[in-house]
Amino acid sequence: TIVPGDRFCLFYNGDETQIFSTVNSNDSDTDTIDEGDGSVASEDHTERYSSDDGMDATNYRIEQHYYTASSHDLSVSSSDSGAEHRTFDIIPPIFVRFLIDDELIDLENDINRVEETATLKAQISLFDSSGTVSNFDDLDHVEVPEAHQVVVLSLRSLLDTYVAERLLERLRQYGDTVSSGDLKMAKQCLRKARTLSHDVDIQFYDAKSDSLTRPRAPSGSDTEINPVYSLFCSELQEDKSLKLTPTSPKVFFVMETEEDGSVLSYWCFVTLKIHAGVVNVKLYHPEGKLRAAEAISAVLDHVILTMHRFNQMLLLQSLHRNRIASSYLIGSDDFDEFKSDGQKEGTLFTPGSFACPVKFKTSFSLYERCLPAQVVLSLEADVLHSFAVSNRRGVFVYKDESESIFYMKLKAVSGDDEASDSVELLVYGLRQPGPSVTVQLSKLLQRKVHMLAVDALSTVLTKNPHLKWKTSDLLFLQSFEESYPPADDEKGVSSSLKVVEYAVPEFLYDPIMLLIYFRQNICGSTYFHRLQQSTEVGSSRRDNTSWQAPQNIPKSNSSNVVPFDPNEFAIFYNNAPSPLDPEFQPVCTLTTKGAEYSRRTGTGVALIDVTLVTCGGQVVQELNVGQNSSEVEGISLHTLDVSSLRFKKLNNDGDMPNYRILVSIADTALVREVLHSWIELSLNQVLIAWVVE
Repeated sequence: TIVPGDRFCLFYNGDETQIFSTVNSNDSDTDTIDEGDGSVASEDHTERYSSDDGMDATNYRIEQHYYTASSHDLSVSSSDSGAEHRTFDIIPPIFVRFLIDDELIDLENDINRVEETATLKAQISLFDSSGTVSNFDDLDHVEVPEAHQVVVLSLRSLLDTYVAERLLERLRQYGDTVSSGDLKMAKQCLRKARTLSHDVDIQFYDAKSDSLTRPRAPSGSDTEINPVYSLFCSELQEDKSLKLTPTSPKVFFVMETEEDGSVLSYWCFVTLKIHAGVVNVKLYHPEGKLRAAEAISAVLDHVILTMHRFNQMLLLQSLHRNRIASSYLIGSDDFDEFKSDGQKEGTLFTPGSFACPVKFKTSFSLYERCLPAQVVLSLEADVLHSFAVSNRRGVFVYKDESESIFYMKLKAVSGDDEASDSVELLVYGLRQPGPSVTVQLSKLLQRKVHMLAVDALSTVLTKNPHLKWKTSDLLFLQSFEESYPPADDEKGVSSSLKVVEYAVPEFLYDPIMLLIYFRQNICGSTYFHRLQQSTEVGSSRRDNTSWQAPQNIPKSNSSNVVPFDPNEFAIFYNNAPSPLDPEFQPVCTLTTKGAEYSRRTGTGVALIDVTLVTCGGQVVQELNVGQNSSEVEGISLHTLDVSSLRFKKLNNDGDMPNYRILVSIADTALVREVLHSWIELSLNQVLIAWVVE
């Protein structure tokens, strides 16, 4: 407290002993920065603190005086650090004043105005045996009573702190250009400055014991644990939310600057103390302890979250190596979303404490004839079985091309109706998965989902070829080509032969009869069947409108003009044959060539439209039925060469015939060219049969 009437003199009140006894001088070994191997890049940095800056690094220190006690007092020196923690009943008043270069100063106003190297001294009043106060004198040796030792040491500590913090403030102005020499000096100053220090216990996952333990060196050697710590140090630096600059193998400087990078926000060092099994964070903030507490809290959160992430990485490595999941990573078979909030200091680790977040998620819509649970089982057995984890049902582990490890699961999702059911792929990990997961695996699963839908439809049609198709069945086949992803070595489902046009020969005056022959012939092979459409709204394949017979059809004496429904000759192909219906077709019409085609088409279902159109492209809706060759001018079937009875494919060149037959195929990744060849074979067979008849 300032003495009234004397701005240079302060006095000490004995009731405030605790203030001096609890000053943080940071002299003990336990509070010093562990510099690892102590290696810091050498640099001659003295010029950065020349007299031009108002500071000389070589002379900027405190002149420490040593006191010798009388026979009834204790001696005090700078090495007796324990004395500053003693408390005494000091008889007030004790007076103190300060000098800079031997001139008295007003401590409150003058000390911060020093602009060049100076010597700061403190004088303290003493009592002689008569009880009178001794005069202030700058003595090299004086007898100090034991009661004054606390005050002397506290003053020395406070002056050390002041000088250290002034130098830290100067160094802070260098911002992101701070050098290794600056960092070395800053470490020394932090030992005297008023800092906050906190230790975080190190606990790493041990796969052998399936527990989290503090790694220790066997027989005092670091050979086995140093690789683990090196990986941990790499993880500390990988997170760019906090910029850590290594000053030695296990010491990092937190490079936190203002927006323009010209000034450091604070001084902070993170030190790995391996043998103590802790991470020490020491921080000094120029704006006081409250701001320091906020800053050190952010750094501690970073260290704790990094340790949590590092343990997740160790757990993932163990999972991929052994195919056995730890309960810390995957608590149970029915785990769902990410529920871990990170490691909380002082809490026990529970199952799922180190669960990873979902890094990739995709959904596969299901065909309504597929059950989600059955699809999940099929995908697990056919696609993911080689990645299965042995002690967790439905969990799979995978390492992508960037060496990142993930665990995955498939989840059945039931919607409000059958059409909205789906299967989700959930990928858990620490990083975003690469294309081998997001593209290749997703494509593989999507292809499998489509083929499961094809198998479901094929199975139903095999059991009941006369099944009435729903709108969803028709839409599934018609949209299959667009939604079915091609394999890596494919360009996609071929569309070059989706529609093939055949010219109806001029002598074929009764094409409706030929189409009837064709339908009977090809459906007798047991692979092709008539398409039975449901009467539900929107089930028609042609613009969702039902066919209506034309009105006022003219009559003929020699033939009948009948309405022609284009949907009558719609058929479907199923690679799984159905038994013949003896009431409809007692004899199988499958030839040796047809059997060969059945083996080459592949597995799946196809929707085939056979349409009769005019030369102008209009769909035929009425035809003359019952004419004979004698009633048609210019036609003589008796002179036809049987070898020439073939349907010819049309191209854009040449004249259009009176009638054309359009064959359109919507299939499920079948070999469409083979199907067209099979249909052409059947058309040629019935053409000969029609001529014979």
